[in-house]
Amino acid sequence: MNKDNIVTLSVPEAFLGLDFSDRDWVKQAKGTSVYVPIFSNGFEGKDGKFTVALTYPIINRETGKYLGLVAALIPTVQFFQHYGNIYNINSQYLAVLDRQSVQLIHPVKSLVGTRFFGNYTQQITGHNAVLNNLIRQVMAGQPGFAAYGFINGERLNTGYPVFVQGRPTYFVFVITPTASIYSHINNVVFTEKIESFSLLAGVTAAISYQVE
Repeated sequence: MNKDNIVTLSVPEAFLGLDFSDRDWVKQAKGTSVYVPIFSNGFEGKDGKFTVALTYPIINRETGKYLGLVAALIPTVQFFQHYGNIYNINSQYLAVLDRQSVQLIHPVKSLVGTRFFGNYTQQITGHNAVLNNLIRQVMAGQPGFAAYGFINGERLNTGYPVFVQGRPTYFVFVITPTASIYSHINNVVFTEKIESFSLLAGVTAAISYQVE
């Protein structure tokens, strides 16, 4: 992208010649005088996919003049699906927010691109105070976790801030239905009981044999 924010090289070629001057991540790159990468908030790309941009400004070292930028547009669904479930809300899944609490991925597709603290999401979550406090804590840069009741059962939510250039930029949450945790615990306890019973039966049989 040149100094006028016009795309001069692109894969796919459909972006060639487009003007990206209205994008915040372009304005931020153009306004910097240092060589640092810039990570954008989420936005809907020209291809209709929800996306984040990673940009790097090109600056003349001698004059400090802005010459353009190099940008990589990363579709959020294709990126985060490599790190966990982002489709099935009935099992453990990932959810990710940007600095404006916009949801970059979520199994409920209608939530993608909406603000977590917006009316739409808050109505769906029932203005859950425990969940809201957790989100605020993580967005303030502090990892956290919380258990709370939801429409389709209790959830355990663990959140982590992702720091870029020392600033919390993205926020990753791992949400787990507690029923699956309890089920796993029950399986472990059942296995332990069987092993204990087998051991007890073996000891009893050995004692009985010696007595005879």
